[in-house]
Amino acid sequence: GGCQIVKGVHIDFLGNLITGATLGQFGRGLGCCARLETLNLRLNKNKINDDSLGDFVAGLGGCQIVKGVHIDFLGNLITGATLGQFGRGLGCCARLETLNLRLNKNKINDDSLGDF
Repeated sequence: GGCQIVKGVHIDFLGNLITGATLGQFGRGLGCCARLETLNLRLNKNKINDDSLGDFVAGLGGCQIVKGVHIDFLGNLITGATLGQFGRGLGCCARLETLNLRLNKNKINDDSLGDF
């Protein structure tokens, strides 16, 4: 990746038509940022679903020194089927101190919540 010196990423994708088809590639790109400490993404009010959510966080596995992750997924199509994979992927962030996820107004149910 070309972002070897970037320490903070703040991107706002509010209210677009992101389905997540390329969200895994986006996550892998961010995972290449060797010095990334803070990740702040607003992905609310898009069309992101479970398939893309797992790929996205798997790509972030390279973010070994990330201390703060703030992701807003409000108003997407996430059912929670990949919340376990999402949680395990974030578990690879060895220095993670702050995790702030906003998952309101999705399609998550009780069955999938326990997997996280």
